[in-house]
Amino acid sequence: MPSQRKAKTPPKFMLSALDAREKLDYGALIQELGGEYIEVEYYTNACTHLIIGKASRTEKFLGACAAGKWVLHKSYMEACRAERRFIEEEGYEWGVNTKESGLQPLDSAPRRWRVALDSAENGSSFTHHSSVLLYCERSKTAGLRRLLEAGGATVFTNTAKLSEGELRQVSHAFVSNAFIGNSHWPKDSLSLEELVQSGVACLKPEYIAEYLSKGDEVPLELYFVKEAKQLEKRS
Repeated sequence: MPSQRKAKTPPKFMLSALDAREKLDYGALIQELGGEYIEVEYYTNACTHLIIGKASRTEKFLGACAAGKWVLHKSYMEACRAERRFIEEEGYEWGVNTKESGLQPLDSAPRRWRVALDSAENGSSFTHHSSVLLYCERSKTAGLRRLLEAGGATVFTNTAKLSEGELRQVSHAFVSNAFIGNSHWPKDSLSLEELVQSGVACLKPEYIAEYLSKGDEVPLELYFVKEAKQLEKRS
């Protein structure tokens, strides 16, 4: 399968799950070979590649999966060092049956998403979640928003009233337990009852990481907000 990277476009790398020495070493190597090292703590869609020491549900890992980026073993950097150039990625991708990965469920997520998005008509991992609402604590909102947007979703936060046109586009709302109950629900936002009446599926935020890890195999019913389902039964 051909590389996602155009021939004359320098690759842009992020690093994760590596020790400090490895990050310094690989960061310098990336720049030496003509690439760009993006040194940030969060996921950014500007990257083309992610080098990781192990698969884990970090924001960088899940964001790269959501966007169909190359997620590679650190052995890729050693191979590039030996060749003095950026080589083809295919044999170093997480999800390829190598001794390093062993093809554990989470290990296979990057390749599964990249291949699926390469062949998808719209290239979006959140095809069925095109517009979503976030009702989450401020500490979680930014990271979840980056993951959803990496997968092509349009995200509305819980601080804005939606127009009727915007609401018709919303398919899902991710609602933290802390927001359940009138005393915690944002005053300037649509109520849980209004969301249910509008046909918006209300899910726990934990569904996002589970979906990116396992895809459509995740049983949706396990992540429904209980209070929303109760409101559905009454209507």
